[in-house]
Amino acid sequence: MRLCVVYLDDMDDLLYPLYNSTYTIYRLSPLYTGNSQLLSPIACNLHARRLRDVLRGETFRGVDVGLSNADSSLSTSGSLLECTWELLGNEQQWRAARKERGDEGDATSDTSELSGELDAGSARGIHVQLHYERHTHSALLLQDPETASRIPGFTPLPLLLVRMPAALRETFINHLATTFDTRISPMRLRGDFLTSSLEQLLGDLTSQGMVPSDLQGIVKAVQIQLCFPSVTTALRRMDITIAKEDIDGFVEQGKVILSALAGQDTSPQHPFHASLSAHLKAHLALSLEHPAVKTTKLACGPFALSSDGKIKLFQPPPGNSSLEAAMQGFYRALLKEAGGVPLFEKQDLPVGKGKRPADALGSALPLEEEAKRKKFRNERRMRTEEERESEQIPVDPPPPYQEVDPATRT
Repeated sequence: MRLCVVYLDDMDDLLYPLYNSTYTIYRLSPLYTGNSQLLSPIACNLHARRLRDVLRGETFRGVDVGLSNADSSLSTSGSLLECTWELLGNEQQWRAARKERGDEGDATSDTSELSGELDAGSARGIHVQLHYERHTHSALLLQDPETASRIPGFTPLPLLLVRMPAALRETFINHLATTFDTRISPMRLRGDFLTSSLEQLLGDLTSQGMVPSDLQGIVKAVQIQLCFPSVTTALRRMDITIAKEDIDGFVEQGKVILSALAGQDTSPQHPFHASLSAHLKAHLALSLEHPAVKTTKLACGPFALSSDGKIKLFQPPPGNSSLEAAMQGFYRALLKEAGGVPLFEKQDLPVGKGKRPADALGSALPLEEEAKRKKFRNERRMRTEEERESEQIPVDPPPPYQEVDPATRT
């Protein structure tokens, strides 16, 4: 007789964890692991047990770090049943692992069965799941196996996707920061990244020979939200919806505009953006190039992005290799953005005096530079402590004590 635990969120387990869920995104500096290997089934099981002990209210280094159920969202989830850390491969590896396991509803399987032959060089990241009585919360620590640089003593997982209530999310992030000595910061998506992601998606699909009818079946109506934070309080935002039948026309018209503006420094860089900018300027006298106009939200068929750090990716239709390739390109661009490498080198924001371009864009330092600085800070702190201790230890013995009679003192 085999005992299986069935959760209410098991229908979500039938989908690849990256898709069909709204995540809050963060960027991480390289995780310090020392001589141990983080991307391995043994290490994942170890860290899963440690996180489970923290969430169940046990102590950590003598301090009670348990999560109380004061938050209403956690009180409705029930008690924590299980915490799992699993190596996550790409979609093909994930489907093969689930097919080999044969029981898609069994959430109690061992991590090694899910990870299959994955290792540090082929794993896309780590899939963290917190199984409560009535809900399952998850997080993804991601990398690009093809471009991830291996730094001795560090594991670069620059992108963190979290789907948890606020109180649980804060506890989980603090646990990662203290365990791996990593700096975790909310990732705000730039307006240039939102528009460039759409342009890259359309460019990848059209470059693979897709006709307009096929494009309409993949890219639904494009929804763009513009915000005017520093202009007026009367008009705070504007929502623009472009029907899927008009997307191909916008792209073709944009190519004509770009060819006419070739050689001008102020010309737009992408066809869809160029056509939309010309349309808004002609009909609304609104310039997308104005610094007071910010793109805060963008949604189409494959993904939905928000500048406040929210993202949702939708599962591509089965057998659509063109869209899968395009989504892989977007995934790599998102990882580069998290690692501090902009998708496009164009910088529209002015660089203030004394600031580096990366600071003006709000991007993190590159992984290698961040790791070198962290190692240098640790070595300097150790040297400072050793020097402080050496100063407190006397080198020469104290002089001998001599009794002096005040009456005989001359």
